[in-house]
Amino acid sequence: GGVRAGWRDSSDGTPFYLRPYVGLRGVQAMRYQGEEVAEVEAELRFQWRPRWSVVAFGGIGTAGIEAGEDETVTAGGVGFRYAIARTYGLHLGLDVAWGPDDPVLYVVFGSAWLRP
Repeated sequence: GGVRAGWRDSSDGTPFYLRPYVGLRGVQAMRYQGEEVAEVEAELRFQWRPRWSVVAFGGIGTAGIEAGEDETVTAGGVGFRYAIARTYGLHLGLDVAWGPDDPVLYVVFGSAWLRP
């Protein structure tokens, strides 16, 4: 398991397509964006068999549009992982996430969280 937190900011004059957005599993990309974005997501993993594990995750994010106007969104879901290369700790799996819109299916190779 783990926890991921992030905050991104943009300056005045930044075009809308470069503004930061909430990037939680289950939230449509660029749906909640603004001048400032903050998010926290946690994931728990339960090792079910030597190569199989089950995950549960959830998070909350907020996009600041203007002073005093924030949009907050929550999302969460479940999934499973299969260790395809135990020596390297490499997993492959599927996640189903629920957010403000329809459920979303993710294919996960390695980690669901991108590293900078």
